[in-house]
Amino acid sequence: MKERDVHNLIERQDEEGKKALYTRICDGLGLETKVKPAPRSKRALLWRVLVPALSFCIICFAIILPIALQNRVDPNPNRYCLSKDCVEVVLDTNVKEYADRNGKSMLYIDWYDVAEDVTTMSYVNKDNSNDVIYLDEVMTNGDTGDVVRLSIFDKHTYLDTFDILTKMDYEEAVYKSITIKWVKEFQSHVGTITFGDYRYYVQISQPSEAVDIVEILKGMVDTVIR
Repeated sequence: MKERDVHNLIERQDEEGKKALYTRICDGLGLETKVKPAPRSKRALLWRVLVPALSFCIICFAIILPIALQNRVDPNPNRYCLSKDCVEVVLDTNVKEYADRNGKSMLYIDWYDVAEDVTTMSYVNKDNSNDVIYLDEVMTNGDTGDVVRLSIFDKHTYLDTFDILTKMDYEEAVYKSITIKWVKEFQSHVGTITFGDYRYYVQISQPSEAVDIVEILKGMVDTVIR
């Protein structure tokens, strides 16, 4: 009797005894029992395909997301700071020396040769001393006695105590392709320039007739554009 005849015999028996009968007959005839492997379910096959694909997507996402976030352009890069969050640090250099030492292109008031006194300060974030909010330099002109204050911010940083200076009704002119702005009041003169990466404010209290805020602003431009 061949194995095919055995299968035909089993097919005519009850379903529950088929497997046991098949085994007994094969054992009695000395035939090798062959068990057909169960077909893999479609779900198992689908899972084997999806797992590598999902793993690849996760790896790509992990690589691309940090790059995308790093290159994202903030539509509003400006920041607003409060004076109470600033800590004053007295520098051992003036603005010109500070710019040279740090490789920065900064305007400055070129009174150093005639200044009687120069005090330069850095105002930093109280929570991060490497975060400079602004620089402040006060100097006295030894020839005229005028005291001038120069404040320097990066062009995206604003401070609450300087709000009044940002809202003043300035006159303006263009000098060497740079816009200079100023206000001349009885008790004080105020000027401002935005150039390169920085915004500058110049304040002179009770100016003498020998000093002119417009000429000071032009002189600042001359320090970088000859």
